[in-house]
Amino acid sequence: MKKTILLKHICLIVFGILFSFGADAAMYKWTDEDGNTHYTESPPPEGIEGSTISPPPKVDVESAQKALEKQQKKVESYSEAREKRAEEQAKKEAELELDKKNCEIARSNAASLERPRVNLQDEQGNVYKAPEEERLEKLQKAREDVTKYCR
Repeated sequence: MKKTILLKHICLIVFGILFSFGADAAMYKWTDEDGNTHYTESPPPEGIEGSTISPPPKVDVESAQKALEKQQKKVESYSEAREKRAEEQAKKEAELELDKKNCEIARSNAASLERPRVNLQDEQGNVYKAPEEERLEKLQKAREDVTKYCR
């Protein structure tokens, strides 16, 4: 049993060696009388001009791996930058929405404080008529808020 397996392995190695000799064979390109282009491992027939095609250069695996890793790092950095910009954009949009709501509130407060007699609530929820000085202070604050939030 072991001899059979060993014999199979030896045969595979021999065939691999024999067939690997043709791997670096020259390639030829030529055009026949009908205008068809042919690519072959054998030279063109007598009387037909052809050209020899060089095989592609061997790939340097290490440098290709390094280039791939460099590209992957670049892609990751671009992805991180894109995510960061998206987060910043979402934050800006949220701030703008909050400013819009605050603007509406400030305008509403300013409009209600424009009247000469205003009723206000204290901390306990009691309603009272606001003195003119307090109304003017709150009106000034509301106008400042309008300026601040309504851009």
